[in-house]
Amino acid sequence: MSAPALPPYMVPSQLVIVDAIPRNTNGKRDGRALLARARAARAAPGGPVEGAEGTVAGRLAELAARVLGAGVPAPETDFFDLGGTSLSAARFVSLVRRELDTDVALRDFLAEPTVAHLATLVERGRSDPPGTRG
Repeated sequence: MSAPALPPYMVPSQLVIVDAIPRNTNGKRDGRALLARARAARAAPGGPVEGAEGTVAGRLAELAARVLGAGVPAPETDFFDLGGTSLSAARFVSLVRRELDTDVALRDFLAEPTVAHLATLVERGRSDPPGTRG
């Protein structure tokens, strides 16, 4: 008889090791601080590309970090692997539109949710016909 296995949806896609569990003033586990540490730890591997400051990809990575409340992600890192949600993705695309004065569709970012892909779209100057934005 084989050992019971977890269903696929319960198997974590990633494990993040933190030095210590943060506690609040009452000594209880501080879930928000723990999540922030985990996000920062996930953003650290790879890190931003050297010399990316001042480039479209560098600016987008800074905006992603602001939305996610984490470190600056590497351009090829999946937005959702860093703790992003569909709501934060919408906020991110909205921020990109405002800060970079460009028109990118949310659905294009969701198709490949990386800074590198979004940088390609922004640099290409891609825009959708009015009324078709995601």
